[in-house]
Amino acid sequence: MNIILSDDIDSGKSSAILVFASEAILRGMDISGWATPARMENESKVGHDFVPISNGKLGEKIPFTTEKDTPAYRKWRRFFFNPKPFELAASIESRCKIFLMDEIGPLELEDRMGFYEPFRMALCRADSTITVTRKSCLGLILPLIESERLTVLTLPEFIMKKGELFERLAGS
Repeated sequence: MNIILSDDIDSGKSSAILVFASEAILRGMDISGWATPARMENESKVGHDFVPISNGKLGEKIPFTTEKDTPAYRKWRRFFFNPKPFELAASIESRCKIFLMDEIGPLELEDRMGFYEPFRMALCRADSTITVTRKSCLGLILPLIESERLTVLTLPEFIMKKGELFERLAGS
């Protein structure tokens, strides 16, 4: 089964997916992947962190993106990316029950950079995937994912159907 969680930018997708991953871990589910929650300072979003998920455990947050020029970060459009999360994502084993990918966006879908290779590998190897993307990227991502086993959900639908998703993922 492949699930796409797609909604507007800054709608809370990453926060919801991190809660989902934590609940999956508590349920003993075989989950790996990554989440990229917002990094907040003084109640303002200043970028994103990268949280690796491997062998049913959440890893330590690593600073991932910023709009400020930062030494050793790579610039892409208006953002600066820490390259370490891309390397870590590529090393996370995707042969698992559930592989979670937050976020697959323009960097991957338009330029085939960033998390693109781990994303493609997970689609082939994992029993089930959960891919987070913004609504504006849905048209780019749909052709890449097997449609027979695909469910596309908005954030409210994902939250409302969370229990059902756990049941389906446990049985898939």
